[in-house]
Amino acid sequence: DDAMTAADRWASAAGGGDGALGAYRLGVAGVLTGGLMPASAGGRRPTSTRALSRWSDFQKAELLWLDGVLAYLDHNPQRMGAVRRALAAATAPHRPLLDRSLAALAAEAGGDRKGATRTMLELEAEIADRAPIGDLLARYPRLVTANRLLAARWLRSLGEDTEAVRLLAWYESMFPTAVVAAWNSGIGSVDLLDRAEIAELAGDSERARRYFTRFLQRYDRATQALRTRVARASAGLDRLGPRSARA
Repeated sequence: DDAMTAADRWASAAGGGDGALGAYRLGVAGVLTGGLMPASAGGRRPTSTRALSRWSDFQKAELLWLDGVLAYLDHNPQRMGAVRRALAAATAPHRPLLDRSLAALAAEAGGDRKGATRTMLELEAEIADRAPIGDLLARYPRLVTANRLLAARWLRSLGEDTEAVRLLAWYESMFPTAVVAAWNSGIGSVDLLDRAEIAELAGDSERARRYFTRFLQRYDRATQALRTRVARASAGLDRLGPRSARA
C-alpha cells in the first residue's frame, strides 16, 4: 500500500511518461503477486492520447505489454488479442520478446499450459543468455519478473517443482543496478512461499523453515488478497513443528 501511494504521488509529480508508466507497472506487479485486484491496476493506466504521443517507442511498447499481462491476469482474452495486434505494429527494438511473452500467456489462457510453459522457458533462456542484459532489464524491468513467476506457477501445477525453483531464484542474480535489485527482491519475495513448499516436499525441512519464516517476516501485515498465502506459510511452519522437536 505504501509503495502504491508513493508511486501515485510520483506519477503526479514526474514529467513525461516515467511517473505514469511506473505507477501502472507497479500496479500490474501488485496484481501478479496477489496484492492488488486487476481493477486497481487498470485504474492507474495512462489514458491521455496527447501525453502518450510524446512517449518513447520503448515506453509505448512496455505499456502495451503491461496491458497484455493485466488482461491475462484479469481473464480477458478479447483484450489480450487487441493488445497483441497493437503490439505487432510497435517499433521498439525488443518488441518480438514482448510479443513472445504475451504469446505464452495467450496459449495458457487458451488451455495449452504445457505449450505456454515451453514457450516461456525458451524465452527466458534466451533473455538470460543476452549480453549485456542490463539494457533489456532497464527498458522493461518487470518482463523477467512476470515471465518467471507465471512460468514457475505453471511448472508447479505440472509437477515440475525442480524446474520451478530454478526460475524462482531469478532476483538473486539479475540485478544490473541497485534500484532494479531492490525492486526484484521486493516483488520476488512473494515466491518464498513456493520455494518453502517445494523444499518441504523434497524433505529439506531446514530450508523450508527458513523460507516460510522469511515469507512471514515480509508479509506480517498482508493485504486481504495475500492473506491466503500467509495462512499457507503459517500452516507450513506448524507442519514442520518446533526445531527442538526434531533434534
